[in-house]
Amino acid sequence: MRVICVSESGDALPASALDSAMGIRRDDTFDVSVGEEYTVYTITILKGHCWYFVFDRTSADYPKWNPAALFEVSDPSLPASWVFGYIRVPGREEYPVISFPEWALDGHFYERLVDGFGDATDTFASRRIEAEA
Repeated sequence: MRVICVSESGDALPASALDSAMGIRRDDTFDVSVGEEYTVYTITILKGHCWYFVFDRTSADYPKWNPAALFEVSDPSLPASWVFGYIRVPGREEYPVISFPEWALDGHFYERLVDGFGDATDTFASRRIEAEA
């Protein structure tokens, strides 16, 4: 799936997506560039709104989540291997995930990816090639 950035401003978000406690405010500027096309590596829903994990301007080794309201879908195709998962991590909010199985079905995959654990980084490297194809 590929998306094109149409805004990098919190002003583009619906009021129900804003949450100052989570750092999502109207005056925020997200690290994406208007007009740039991004590959989506994971889709999730938080606070009733869709979010895409993409490599933004600050991403190095892993994609970061950005509100879907900042993008228009340019290619709606999903990799054949993607699945739907529902993450339940004790003490946290529950949320759906659409991605490759290792991410969608494992509530700790993203944390391991961010922390640079080899199993997660190796898996993501191969799945990234698949998503970008």
